[in-house]
Formats: sequence, C-alpha cells, structure tokens
Amino acid sequence: MIVRKYYKKSVLMILIILISSFTASSQVVINKKEKKSGKFDKSLINISEIEQKIFDLLNEKRIKKNLKPLKWNETLVKVSRNHSSDMKSNKFFGLKGSKGKDIKQQAYDAEITNWKNFGRMIASTDDTKEVETKIIERWTATKARQDYLLNAVWVQGSVGLFVSDEGQFYITLDLLGN
Repeated sequence: MIVRKYYKKSVLMILIILISSFTASSQVVINKKEKKSGKFDKSLINISEIEQKIFDLLNEKRIKKNLKPLKWNETLVKVSRNHSSDMKSNKFFGLKGSKGKDIKQQAYDAEITNWKNFGRMIASTDDTKEVETKIIERWTATKARQDYLLNAVWVQGSVGLFVSDEGQFYITLDLLGN
C-alpha cells in the first residue's frame, strides 16, 4: 500500500514536470540596444510567471536528487518581492535588507514564525534571455550552493522578482525549513 502511494505521487510529479516543460516559456528577449536607449518596456514581463518558472526549475533539480519538491508559500513571496525591490530602491546587493534585517527577521515581521530554518539566495542580472535557467545555473554552480539549495531541511519557499525601469532583474529565493 505504501509503495502504491509513493508510485502515484512519483507519477504525478513526473506529469507535473512534463506539463511544465511543454508549457509556453516565459523567457523574455529584449534587445540590449532597446535597454540602453531607454526603450525598455517592463509591461512585456510577466513577473509571476518568471518567479514560478525559477521555482519549478529548482524543484526539478530537487526531484533529480530524490528530494521532495518545495511547496510555494504565498505569504513568503511578499517577503521575497520586498527584498528584491529593496535592493534596487536602496542600491545594495545583499542577503540582509537595507535596515539590517535578515530573512528570519523579515519573515517574522510578515508573521511567518513557525519555522526553525530560514534561508535566502539572491541574484541580479540584466541579461533577460532565458533568465530563469541562467539564475538556477548560477545558484547551483558550486557544490556548496547545491548542498545548500538541494537540502532536505527546506520544505517551503518562494521567489520574488523586481525589474527596474532600466531592465535590471533582482531575484530573491527565500526558503523555510524544519
């Protein structure tokens, strides 16, 4: 009976991955000349679609390592988006916010308090071609980063994206674990 439940979950997860692989990509291609000339159009970017794609790609890597996929946390995504926006607005790039608060403090401020572990990864790029894939590749480029992201302690997470008027992407991945 346990094997049958596990098998059903595995089949369902494989189907989810296949479906997400065949859906239309959210990849954004914007000519660098357009960005430099001030013609960058943020309205062409579907932020939540890019966030979800990054999250899905991370989960694909977790599944390949025989880990459970992360569950999306809708409350935490507000924290992630705020951090990405804060980095742009206050001209810094770091894991702590401009007021010195780390992910745990920011999560507590959002009333996310019933977790033992809090984690964060950040990225920034102005290369909009296949941004989702490139971010995941960057975040998993070293063994230390892979060990951090592909760890069974993490059970929920979110990705927050902020795109500047100039076309700079600020991405925050926040993680929660037991």
